[in-house]
Amino acid sequence: MHLAGVYDTTTSRIRVYVMGDPLSCGGEMTEVAVTGSWAASGSFVIGRAKGSSSDNWRGLIDQVYAHQRVLSASEICQQALQ
Repeated sequence: MHLAGVYDTTTSRIRVYVMGDPLSCGGEMTEVAVTGSWAASGSFVIGRAKGSSSDNWRGLIDQVYAHQRVLSASEICQQALQ
């Protein structure tokens, strides 16, 4: 399963891609407008609930990448197929 989230500050939209086929980019994408504002005040953390150091993800998480720019759908697909 490949999961990608994109926040575009230019359009104020968040997109989430869920790709379950390891041989293609087949899957689903949803998009929503962002309302309000929020700024991170701590370290970048994967697998933990917001504001909680004890509510952790149960399972495995690997091959995590963070980019400081908006990736296109084709760039996300290429990364998923690697």
